[in-house]
This record gives sequence, structure tokens and C-alpha cells, in this order.
Amino acid sequence: MQHGYGKIILEVDSEILMKWITANKLQQITTSLEFFQCKHSYREASFSVDYLLKLSHTLDITQHFYTYNQLATAVKGSYILEQQGMKNFERKKLKRIKKPL
Repeated sequence: MQHGYGKIILEVDSEILMKWITANKLQQITTSLEFFQCKHSYREASFSVDYLLKLSHTLDITQHFYTYNQLATAVKGSYILEQQGMKNFERKKLKRIKKPL
């Protein structure tokens, strides 16, 4: 609202937080919006959410992303796939075991 947005989709990785957001203080704000939706996203099933969450823990200031173009390059492709309903899971790199000589 402060930045002129009337339609907001908020994705969070905590079901408890999602219930609090939709049930309490934010509900007053959302009534003045044209559209508001709060979705639960499992962090493990969303590279975009996981990446941005990890990024937030490395920054000293709050970072806001208002447009797709502001997202990090590593997130953009995953975000598009996720918006089309295709989930991509983060893969962990496995350490190779070296054979003894």
C-alpha cells in the first residue's frame, strides 16, 4: 500500500506465521487492498523461498524485492518454474570418497 501496490501475494514457509498473519493485525491492512493472498510454501520444495531466506540471514539490512527484475539471477529461473506449478528441489552436493592408493 505504501508503495502503491493493491494486489499482494505473500509466500511464507511457516504455517504458524501464515495463520497469525491472516488472523490478526495484517487482516486489517488487507481489507484495504484490491487483492491479498497468503500461501504456505515448504522451504524444501521451493528453491526461490529457500535461497531468499538464506540470503536474508547474510544481510545486515532488510531487503525488499518489488519486481522480478530485482531478484538474484540464481532465483529467477526457479521462480518462473514455481509460478507454473513445477517445484524444483534443492540438490545437495555429495562429497566424493577418495579411493586409497
